[in-house]
Amino acid sequence: MSGIRLLKNARLKNVPISQNDLYNFSSRYSLSIYSLDAICTFIPKNACSALRYSIAIANGFVKDLDDIKWIHSNNQTFIASQRECALAKYTFVVLRCPFTRVASCFIDKFVGRKLKFSDNEGKKNKH
Repeated sequence: MSGIRLLKNARLKNVPISQNDLYNFSSRYSLSIYSLDAICTFIPKNACSALRYSIAIANGFVKDLDDIKWIHSNNQTFIASQRECALAKYTFVVLRCPFTRVASCFIDKFVGRKLKFSDNEGKKNKH
């Protein structure tokens, strides 16, 4: 059985794969990089647009930044099949520093927007 990868999430529950929530979650976030025979797994909302864009370039579907909007209409395009996951030469996970993620969220949600506050009397103030 050399060359076959153990897909541990597939065997954690004794149910049909279609009903295995953990396996299906991990499968949805595994992307195939065709020319490298590689599978990349990532955590949703952690730089996944940049990752999907890079993989789209590597797979020959987009050329440059002029095509970046393509990825938002094609989120499911490079999801790896069961066979690709089991037989890929290379697999890796992309992780983002949790502190950077929190800082990015804070900047996006609070610093980069006008905030609306109400005083004790309910009068709205913009800051």
